[in-house]
Amino acid sequence: MNRSIFLLAIIFLLLSLSSITWASPKHIHLTWQDDPKYSIVVSWRTDSQEPSWVQYGTELPYSKNATGPSGELHHVHLVDLQPGKIYYYRCGSGQEWSDDLTFETAPLGPLEPFKFVALGDSRTNWEIWGDCSEATLAVNPDFVLHTGDLVAHGGDQAEWDIWFNEATDLLREVVFMPAVGNHEDNAPNYYQQFALPHNEDWYSFDYGNAHFISLSTEKPMTGTQRAWLEQDLASTDATWIFAFYHRPMYSSGSHGPERPVYHAWGDLFDKYHVDMVFNGHDHMYERSHPMADDWIADSPENGTIHIVTGGAGAPLYGMAAKGPWSASFNSVNHIVLLEINGTELQLEAMYLNQTVFDELKISKAVLPDLLVQSVSTSPKYPIPGVTATVEIELANSGKAGSSPFEIIVKVDDEVLGELDAEAMGPGDVQIMSLDWIPSGEGYHEIEITVDPDNQVYENLGESNNLKEYCSLASVPKPDLVTGKIESSEIIPEIGDIVTYDVEVINEGTSESGPFDVDVEIGDGEGFILATVFNQTSGLQPGESVTLPVQCTCSPGNWELMVELDSGGEVEEISEENNLVSRKYYYRDFLQVGPAYLPQGFRSDETVLIYYDQNGGEIPSNSTCVLVWGINGWRKPPADMAPPGTVERNPFETPMHEVSEGLWMVAIPTDERFEWIDLKFEDRQFLPKYLDDNGGDGWIIPGENWAYGKIDDLRTAMEEAEYSGVDISPYLQVLEDVNTSLGKGQYLDAAMALINATDNCRLTECELLLSSATSAFQDAVEDGLDVSRVENFLVAAQSQLDSGNYAGSKQFSLTSLRFISEAREAVPQSNLLLLLVASLLLLSRGKACANREH
Repeated sequence: MNRSIFLLAIIFLLLSLSSITWASPKHIHLTWQDDPKYSIVVSWRTDSQEPSWVQYGTELPYSKNATGPSGELHHVHLVDLQPGKIYYYRCGSGQEWSDDLTFETAPLGPLEPFKFVALGDSRTNWEIWGDCSEATLAVNPDFVLHTGDLVAHGGDQAEWDIWFNEATDLLREVVFMPAVGNHEDNAPNYYQQFALPHNEDWYSFDYGNAHFISLSTEKPMTGTQRAWLEQDLASTDATWIFAFYHRPMYSSGSHGPERPVYHAWGDLFDKYHVDMVFNGHDHMYERSHPMADDWIADSPENGTIHIVTGGAGAPLYGMAAKGPWSASFNSVNHIVLLEINGTELQLEAMYLNQTVFDELKISKAVLPDLLVQSVSTSPKYPIPGVTATVEIELANSGKAGSSPFEIIVKVDDEVLGELDAEAMGPGDVQIMSLDWIPSGEGYHEIEITVDPDNQVYENLGESNNLKEYCSLASVPKPDLVTGKIESSEIIPEIGDIVTYDVEVINEGTSESGPFDVDVEIGDGEGFILATVFNQTSGLQPGESVTLPVQCTCSPGNWELMVELDSGGEVEEISEENNLVSRKYYYRDFLQVGPAYLPQGFRSDETVLIYYDQNGGEIPSNSTCVLVWGINGWRKPPADMAPPGTVERNPFETPMHEVSEGLWMVAIPTDERFEWIDLKFEDRQFLPKYLDDNGGDGWIIPGENWAYGKIDDLRTAMEEAEYSGVDISPYLQVLEDVNTSLGKGQYLDAAMALINATDNCRLTECELLLSSATSAFQDAVEDGLDVSRVENFLVAAQSQLDSGNYAGSKQFSLTSLRFISEAREAVPQSNLLLLLVASLLLLSRGKACANREH
């Protein structure tokens, strides 16, 4: 009897300890709803309805208590804090507490340095998200901004549980401020778990000398939100202004630039000068040049830098179409660290091992900035042994004046002279010169160094104080070069006679004498036109002549080549510039309704799409939208600007009436595209030979495209076979499509490959999920602690139901890994519990036997 009571007491104690662990606060995280200098919100979750208590103080033991509403979700607002202090805290129900933790309030002074991390799109790959949170904690930020898509399904609490668990150490000690993404689905789970300012869809806060604005691209961006944004921007006088939200204005990733976002907020960012914007949605890293008025600005002072940071766990995207805005691009898991020190900003984009792969420094200090704007020689081609002049144009592009400074001029690594420059005010330009006698013919390297002793403290850290120039010295000779080549027709039609005006210039230092000009036009297979001009009078230095070349426009890819002095009769300064080649493309056109589309595309070609008004009505404000763009967005000329705001994705190119009744739109293309969808207004005109793809796009059933789908199936088969899937049905598919490909039936072959690939991945995911579920059930029966795995299995099934095979596979594999690790290292407490239970059963068995006996 005593032994049984003792064993029961041990079991009761173990179960009690287990109950305390299970009921402890989890998902602890910190946010702000008021001034970060004086307040903070501590939030957590429990598995039952419990009171909300926080104990806190600047030292231990805790000196203060705060409470909040009871429930399973807990938010306790601490409002009596001191600036710039480290606080100790713990949260719980009053009986069951978290560990002792810390947080730090914002500094009181606006010039105190601080740093923060921006990241986004942490959904799908939870191991990457866990590594990302560890990397963030390692750089010790004061707070974190998240640009949205925290989880894949905002209404699935199982995913939120995993998300919080993977970032436990980060979230409970560093303030975390998110923006809502499209995958949050505006679900209550997001809004209930985070205590945020204002209406939680859009809000702002100040930290140090910076103002931060969180916006929502998942709610109407105009109207109420835009009005709030303008009022918020107008009311801040912070040195730095940052915005963060999900969908980017500028991106070279798969989603591309979200034009509705620009139309909603772009002008306000320009008007109030937002310094930097952080976005996600595209799963990669990209930094833009400074952007203003929808184009590249000359400096960060006059434009907004846009950062796409979507590398915290979602499947990475490659570059789909590099935009002209792009300054740096990297498809990699990463975080972005920013350090603010008064008027200085430093950005470092880093891999998860904290290795920096992109960096940027911006200064708002009122300092001079000296630079060499230009270097030239007079004459352009100096004569060996004869005195020439090296002319240097200096400028101060900074905001403050400079003291006098020195410049050093070197030629071929030898000092030519040292010049004393005068003090320069902001915007001043100063011209300096010195004599130079070239030692001989050929190229000479001229190097200008400004302020070599760093006596002037400058804005950009002396980075632009070196200028190099290459000068070609020669005895007096002519130098014939090809200038402009202009066509008489903007858009020539098949059969038109086109005139090309070819300009020839003598840029040398003496008369050229007679020479020949050979002009040839080829169609890609051979030359169809060859013309020879005999320039009998020669050209004086600086003189030019225009030679007309006529040909009849026919289909094909044309190459126009101009060769000067083909007989080599003129001895020139440089013979390297006597051959120039220009490419022109003319295509057959297929009439499809009132729209005309070029037959075929070419890499780097500008496709001209004709619209003949005689074939159908077209409103004067029509635009043509390319749904899948490859070479990216281009800013149209002013005369092609759209007449009004048209919000379409990912970008729009306005149509232009080039002649009466004839409309044109130019769209840059690349050979890597897979489908196109051309629309005029709300009607769709489709070119011949394109087949419907379920209404979502139009497949171009080309040979390369179809063969590419074979690689997709083979990859899926290799992965599935490794997981134990029978791949024999898919081997038969590969055999069957070879017949279709041999007959040129590319669409039929491609669709069969796509369907087989999809089925193969589905089968693999179902098998993995079944294996993980069985392994979980076995582990539970064996008494292993695998409670964490249940959330992964729920998420795997959810991903499978939604057709996200990659996500489902990842969750199943993670489940199997955790189960394997649990078996390899069984906790001692579980072994003791199993031993006690076994002893108890043995004791009961003996008691029963004694009674029977």
